[in-house]
Amino acid sequence: MKDKPRNGRAGFTLIELLVVIAIIAILIGLLLPAVQKARESAGRASCENNLKQLGLSLHNYHDVNESFPPSALRIDLINNHYYVLFDATWAVLLLPYVEQNGMYQLLDLKQPTGSLSGIKGSPVPNQAALVNFSVPILNCPSSPLPIFGDYGYAAKPLTQVGSYVAIGGAANGPWDYTDPTGLNRGCQVASKGSCIYDGDYRSSNGVFYPGSHIRLSQISDGSSNTLLLGEQSDRATQGSFCNASNDHYNGSYDNATDLRSAHGFGIWTGDEYGVEWMAGSGGKCQYPYYSGAVTTLRWPLGTKQRQGDGDGMGEFTNANRPLQSAHPGGANALRGDGSVVFLSNSIAWTTLQALAIRDDGMVLGNY
Repeated sequence: MKDKPRNGRAGFTLIELLVVIAIIAILIGLLLPAVQKARESAGRASCENNLKQLGLSLHNYHDVNESFPPSALRIDLINNHYYVLFDATWAVLLLPYVEQNGMYQLLDLKQPTGSLSGIKGSPVPNQAALVNFSVPILNCPSSPLPIFGDYGYAAKPLTQVGSYVAIGGAANGPWDYTDPTGLNRGCQVASKGSCIYDGDYRSSNGVFYPGSHIRLSQISDGSSNTLLLGEQSDRATQGSFCNASNDHYNGSYDNATDLRSAHGFGIWTGDEYGVEWMAGSGGKCQYPYYSGAVTTLRWPLGTKQRQGDGDGMGEFTNANRPLQSAHPGGANALRGDGSVVFLSNSIAWTTLQALAIRDDGMVLGNY
């Protein structure tokens, strides 16, 4: 008896299989940008929420203490057992207001939170307590940078760097080391012609600087017209000025420069000895070294490259590290009224400058 002929086909031919695979590849190619866009949209929204939470904590601090926190405390302590001391920052002072009172109670704010001895293996007690400790809302989820900084030194104690920086004010321009208001509230660090000591300008015409304690009533431009915090969350490039061997900010994780203001010693570590930004002879800073988790705006928003000798982005003279982000087109910032705004990379310098200064009297249009 002959077999009956089969009804239907045994399977796909090779050509049909290739066609199906090609169609699937095209669909994936069409969907991938949408998925990436949705992921970035979610990351940006989460970043905005982080700043809103920080804004709420800053206002709660203001309600209790009748002022915003300083960029760094000034405890005027010199302890010869350690080498170069740094005082606590605004981020440390906000710990009780971001549900981290347990850590806050472990710290002695009459003592420094960091030292050069610490980054070389002998941390001061506060610094030791903060190693490997992090507060999630201090980091933008879109940032490709590591949560903890290793300083580029052999000891590498891991301390949170964060994606947000306090705004100390603004300079007149990239290479104009003066106060735009004419009140001379700032000082200049002379450049030593190296990547590390490359000079900066430190202004106190904004809301945050060492020992500041600025009240809402002192923000005469209006809290909605003045920035408190800004974003620093993306990788940057060396440019032609520095090379990896001369820049500890290069880090061990890749070959890009980390231009976050707090990358040097972490977001908990403020100015060296908490020295006030007062001009000495010739307008020079009296104690011109590391400035902590605060920046004086000098460069256009979105700048992601070293600009040359005296750019204020060095390892110890780091007071002019720019606002920039991993979000396409701009960066998030927190205003004094607690609202969050996405600032475009194309924002006019005069507008950005006015937003950083608390009392310049500038009338702002749309931005």
